[in-house]
Amino acid sequence: MVFLKQNKVLITSFINTAFARGVSAIGSILLVIVVGKKFGASGVGLFVFVQTIYLGAALLARLGIDAYLVKRIAQSSTLKQKIDIFFSSVRRTFLTSLMFSFALLVLSGSISKYYNGENLDEYLYVAVALVPFTTLLFVAIGFIRGINKPGLASIFENGSVSLISVLLFLLIEEVYSDATLLDFFFCVFFSTIISLLLSLLVVKKDIEIGLADFIYNLFIKETSADKVVNYDFFFISAIQFSQQIIPVLVASYFLTEAELGLLKASEKVALAIGFVAMITNTVMPARLARSFSKGHNAEFLYNVRFGFLINAILAIPLGIIAVLYSDNLVAMLGDDFVGSGYLLCIFALAQTYNVLLNPSVFILNMTGNEGVTKKLSIFALFLSLTSMPFLMLYFGLFGAALSIVLYLIIQNSLAFYKMLKVLKNLAA
Repeated sequence: MVFLKQNKVLITSFINTAFARGVSAIGSILLVIVVGKKFGASGVGLFVFVQTIYLGAALLARLGIDAYLVKRIAQSSTLKQKIDIFFSSVRRTFLTSLMFSFALLVLSGSISKYYNGENLDEYLYVAVALVPFTTLLFVAIGFIRGINKPGLASIFENGSVSLISVLLFLLIEEVYSDATLLDFFFCVFFSTIISLLLSLLVVKKDIEIGLADFIYNLFIKETSADKVVNYDFFFISAIQFSQQIIPVLVASYFLTEAELGLLKASEKVALAIGFVAMITNTVMPARLARSFSKGHNAEFLYNVRFGFLINAILAIPLGIIAVLYSDNLVAMLGDDFVGSGYLLCIFALAQTYNVLLNPSVFILNMTGNEGVTKKLSIFALFLSLTSMPFLMLYFGLFGAALSIVLYLIIQNSLAFYKMLKVLKNLAA
């Protein structure tokens, strides 16, 4: 009881975020189930490939600003600072997102020829349109995290887009039984716009300005904020881009469309374990940034221990369930996925390990060690990417799964080691 009273705010924040992340995880899995049952493993492979393209472009277009916003907004002492930083961030990322959309449009023909499946032209046009809205959505999410509303940030990050997309598609399917995968992408497009508008309403409420002032600040007024691009965060985002995009591109070359669907569907189901890490990733960074900047080392170290403890309590049981019932879990996606339980086992074990060590990365980032994270990520990425073609060529789907999990295992292991050194200095 004493523990609960002393940690009421923190525990409440975790519970709210856990609920939100649970909704997000369910939304992501429902998305795969709907696509899998309607379009089979090949449909999942096509969907994941196109989704990876536009999410990757949006990730690069954000320039790491969404992660930087969490730290800067949490440390802002005045409302004016928050307003200036947010609108500067939106303007910068909007311009870069248009550049990446144009680049994607120019490269769409080459991407379509490269893909080991059906023609992608129509799907890529939707992807081009999705890049700016997806980019701005994640900038708004960064702000929402910074103002310590982790539950809402979690909903907007994955849950809202997935759930609204599924609901819209099921409605279309009810009216037109011959709905296509392209129709599903249009549902994703509209759900992204809806999620962006809702997230901006949350931002508007926090900065306490009217709609007219909000629009004026967004499009007309000059801001006096400091630079909104932190290059360490940008490089971390670029590395995340390489880690998320390159495996899919390489896999689409070595694997068939159906095999790619089996691979990514198993990974998506295993992300139900990863949602635990997303809870602490959402709740803890802003809290840690504040306590560290104020020199409250005891509070900082306490929050670190709390984050690791929560991850272990939640992730280990989920990992055990995913391994023991792997065949049953993948079978719910449809007949095409029967027999791919071993892939889920690989992803589930790796996800559990990574969740246990994951706080190490954002602890380094929130204590001014972004450069260390960048170097570790580059090293882990190099080892992962150089081994990837070999693993996929000689071990097929099994090797593809190993190559995807290798990066995070190496990165989190090294980050944990470096984090222990940082904590030792703080505790001294």
